[in-house]
Amino acid sequence: MRGKTAIELAVLAPSEKSPAGAHARNMLLGAELAVREINEAGGVLGAGLRLARHDTGDMSPASVAEAVTQLLREGRTQAAVTGYASTSAFEAQALADARIPYLLAEHSLQLQQQIAANPERYATVWGLIPSYDPYGEEAAKELIQLAETAVPLSRRRAFLINSDGEYSSRCAEGLALGLERGRWSITGGHVTESGGVPDYDAVIREAGVAGADLIVSTDYPAANAAALARAFHRSKQRALLFIQYGPKYPEFLSLAGDAADGVVFNVLGGPIEALDLTQELRHRFYATYGDYPDRYGLDVYQAVHLYAEAASAVGSPWDTEAVGRHIGRLRREMTQGIVTFDPDTHLARTGDAAVPMQWFQYREGEKVCFAPEALATGPFEVPLSIGGGEGHPNTA
Repeated sequence: MRGKTAIELAVLAPSEKSPAGAHARNMLLGAELAVREINEAGGVLGAGLRLARHDTGDMSPASVAEAVTQLLREGRTQAAVTGYASTSAFEAQALADARIPYLLAEHSLQLQQQIAANPERYATVWGLIPSYDPYGEEAAKELIQLAETAVPLSRRRAFLINSDGEYSSRCAEGLALGLERGRWSITGGHVTESGGVPDYDAVIREAGVAGADLIVSTDYPAANAAALARAFHRSKQRALLFIQYGPKYPEFLSLAGDAADGVVFNVLGGPIEALDLTQELRHRFYATYGDYPDRYGLDVYQAVHLYAEAASAVGSPWDTEAVGRHIGRLRREMTQGIVTFDPDTHLARTGDAAVPMQWFQYREGEKVCFAPEALATGPFEVPLSIGGGEGHPNTA
């Protein structure tokens, strides 16, 4: 575009040669498509957007710090977006101190820990996904209702499985607290080393001896989730199996096979397939690139549009602090739900009228959303492994 200085928008993303390369490519394509649309519509206050790629390599602290230092040294960037640029979002502090608007779509636990201690310092940094907190105590309420519906003569006993990673451990602690407040007992558990795949047959036998009506796992990698589902399927235990988050990945179904049937899981954040907006954007990507986007492509695409909306509302993209603060006041329909930001954590709010927690169950190889009601594609059904019998099947 002519007549005004271009607005430089940085995309922080891992190397396309790294293990995160597919995600990085989607981030770049999402930003590219959004910038193209905005510029074709007249830009931001008549000024065009220009993308600047900043490669965070293998996401090691040194690589990320180098990319951010270069960005700040050049002094041309008016805003930055990413799906994720590091493994912990530590770069948010440097961008916040420079008062550069920064929108990202991952590491909400780490962001919450940084920002909650001093929200004013992070006035220009915003996370597009909610706090992990609802995965804990709030999710327990739903699990209690499901288990008491599904398991005959339930003795209200739960068995918890988690890894020693911070995310998995924290969610397991929240679930345990919520279950106990709902008058369930934690009858046993297993903690595995992060990155390892335990002997789930032995773990499931332990759950059976403990008389568990509900087996809960926050060990979320898809391979672990599938291994657990297969072990549970072989055991023929009549309990409800819940695996947090992991079964959402396509590889879970291919690894678990028939053992996926009946498994319950939940998802907080990410694209909601039932929304018309999600399907519209997916098809727009396909028409442009010949491929469908992953969640990070959609998130970065929408982040660019959020930035453009805020810069236009402020009246000057060069007043980066004002633009960053205005982002926090926006309310926008996005592929993950209605996004508004919590002023205490700078994360997207969660709830049925915000970014909802979606609950799913696999049935005959298909994901069925059963809650919230507005997004449901079918009801929760008692798994075949549970239904039809009398009494409690597990050993006391």
